Amino acid sequence: MNDNLVQVFIPVAPTFYVHRDVYVKIIDAIPAGYLTTDDAIRQFIAKTYGEKNISIPDNWTRTLAEIQQGIDHPYWRMVSVRGLIQESRFGYSMDERKRRLEAEGHAITLSKSGVSYQVHGYKERMFDLKKIANIMPAKNDARYFNGLPL
Repeated sequence: MNDNLVQVFIPVAPTFYVHRDVYVKIIDAIPAGYLTTDDAIRQFIAKTYGEKNISIPDNWTRTLAEIQQGIDHPYWRMVSVRGLIQESRFGYSMDERKRRLEAEGHAITLSKSGVSYQVHGYKERMFDLKKIANIMPAKNDARYFNGLPL
């Protein structure tokens, strides 16, 4: 064994836990006829707050209170990075998301795989999240730590 060998550990960047309301605020700001991706939202949050590791809470879908009050967030405007409507984590079936996107003017067909739907011209319809930078809360107001506000 070489006694001169030194092992160096580089610490992982800390995780920035995003408050659910911040994620929902971004979703709500996507105008009808436009799209976004989960990756674009994560990158936007990372740039906005100068963080590398972003964690979105699991409870960002509609809450029971929102459902009871009829509050809806346009999660159907989220597609994959390839413009696909995928199996829903959003509380809407693929067919319901397809219907809502078509109502907003998107042309949609069955994907080549036959498993999901493809939004045509999706790249041109991606919303520039920088346009909503002014609605973002201060960093400390946007942060949660393991579900608890800081």
